[in-house]
Amino acid sequence: MRQLHQKIALLLPTDADVAHYALICKTSCNSVTNSLWCLRFKDTFDRPIDVDATDTSRLANVYKVRSEVSRGYSCFTLNDGGRQKGEKLRLLNEVKFLHNPNYLRMLHELIRQSNTVRRRTPDGREVMAGLNLDFIRELIMIPKQSERHLDILDAIHETHDLEFWSPRKIVAASKRESLVLVIQLCLAHLVLDPNIPNKIGGLDLGQRAAYSDHEKQPMFLGNWKQDINIRWVLSTLSFFQVQFLSDEDGALTHEYAALEQDQLPQPWLGRLQDETQTIGSHWKGAYTWLDHDKLIKFRRSGRDDGDFFVDSAEDFHDLSIFFDESRFSTEAWPRDFEILLSTDPYVSDLGPPTPKPNRALRSFGGNKAVHRTYPLRSFFGTARDLRKPSHLYGRIHALPPQQKIPGFQRISFLKFCYAAEGLYDPDQVWGYEGCVLPGGRIIIGRWFDATFHFAHSDVEPLKWFSGPFIYWNVDRCAAEDPILPQEALDFLAHLNDLGIGKRSTFPS
Repeated sequence: MRQLHQKIALLLPTDADVAHYALICKTSCNSVTNSLWCLRFKDTFDRPIDVDATDTSRLANVYKVRSEVSRGYSCFTLNDGGRQKGEKLRLLNEVKFLHNPNYLRMLHELIRQSNTVRRRTPDGREVMAGLNLDFIRELIMIPKQSERHLDILDAIHETHDLEFWSPRKIVAASKRESLVLVIQLCLAHLVLDPNIPNKIGGLDLGQRAAYSDHEKQPMFLGNWKQDINIRWVLSTLSFFQVQFLSDEDGALTHEYAALEQDQLPQPWLGRLQDETQTIGSHWKGAYTWLDHDKLIKFRRSGRDDGDFFVDSAEDFHDLSIFFDESRFSTEAWPRDFEILLSTDPYVSDLGPPTPKPNRALRSFGGNKAVHRTYPLRSFFGTARDLRKPSHLYGRIHALPPQQKIPGFQRISFLKFCYAAEGLYDPDQVWGYEGCVLPGGRIIIGRWFDATFHFAHSDVEPLKWFSGPFIYWNVDRCAAEDPILPQEALDFLAHLNDLGIGKRSTFPS
């Protein structure tokens, strides 16, 4: 009889229904045990990495805490009128931030312990299935009028005061205030999901950050580049959200809407790992630019008054990356490539940075592992860009966990855009530096004119020609002509004949 009652309780849609069911009779009450809550946990969340599956008491407690927190009210925006809650608004605004730390801890835990896998539906379709990330998505999809709606992705530019968000500020991921920003960045695939009615911010703040020079807004901080400039990376993500999803300001809105489902950003697969990892082969992406004269004028203006310039952008292009130590060895990374890119953060004699102790580091880990070095991995590839087809060569290495979330990596590569006859063009060499988000499926970063930078290293940074880019991993290359590894290797041989990119041992 008890098992029958438990089966009935498992079919009930909400935890409140289960609690009411327990009041029916003594038998139904006795059936609502820790084992029942554990079964509901397994139907709702991925298996936790720090709780023994046989510890039903603790697992049940984790489920109850998450259930209670997710039912509570939270508000991550400073736009008090954003939800239109009538007379409740004043009281809710007074307590809205009190619940946020609990909500952030839950989201932090769900991300860190997520485990998305591939599964096939009964009709044969392959889908991503991850209970933790699905749970977060469902909270975001709750109608905005509801007190349970999770507005964390509506708040990318409203989470903190305007002084905190000033384009002149550099905000490290290890700062105490940055936890919400790191969580927002980890949910980038939801920020770019056209099926989620996220609030889309204005273009001005995102553009101001995206086109800032590397001195005013470096992407990575610290002597070993182990801390992310979270404000810059997140603002650049917001910039591309506008470009892809805004009917008013987006330069690629129609092109993004035309992408097939399997060509859109996807959640990561498996557990997040604290190690250097290879990334998938097939990528879709875009970059934008301002004409050089316009870029300098834009940077010099220094205004935060809502003005912005019209970007130039090409349609999305396909890129394929290959890791093959037998044909492109990490230890034989060319020195002349390294001079242009500075892929290895550990060659400096300065040594690792020493973080100042603060509550953020104690509570969430921050970047405790700053003294750890990570191995580098080399790769090569080809991009099918209608404007500038190219071959690329680069390296990747892991970063310490950011706010105790592992999986962030730094990637750098050179793109050689070749002439129509497939020959080297010395005026078309571009550097790329990016932040690989946890799970290795989205890269956000900055491109720059590598030859200009090398030839004019003494020029003030605001004159350096650079801009933002984004790539995301897809399971299928949509290029009309298949991209083969040998293409990039043949071009590298052509460069070697010209005395460029010859492999000489470079300490890694």
